[in-house]
Amino acid sequence: MIVYMNEHFRDPNLTIAKIAESSGYSLSHFSKAFKLYMGHSPISHLNRLRLSEARYLLHTTHLPFKEIALQCGFKNISTFTESFKQSIGILPKDYRKKYQTPNS
Repeated sequence: MIVYMNEHFRDPNLTIAKIAESSGYSLSHFSKAFKLYMGHSPISHLNRLRLSEARYLLHTTHLPFKEIALQCGFKNISTFTESFKQSIGILPKDYRKKYQTPNS
């Protein structure tokens, strides 16, 4: 299940139900087992994967924010910006200004 999430997190249509199905579990069983094993919910883990990739792209590229959002599995820039701000504490544009690697 972790491998599946790592391989498919960029898909904006990926749902926890699809991940559970790919693992051969019901949604309820999958969610409970995942939280017990990982210490956080599957949706939280999926969001962490997406935001980690977004932070990497903000550090290392000049891609437009919309492109980063789409490449990381967010359905639109609004969802990306809201999720980023809520989890990281600053807007993606401010994060890029603060942390972008020179010459990237």
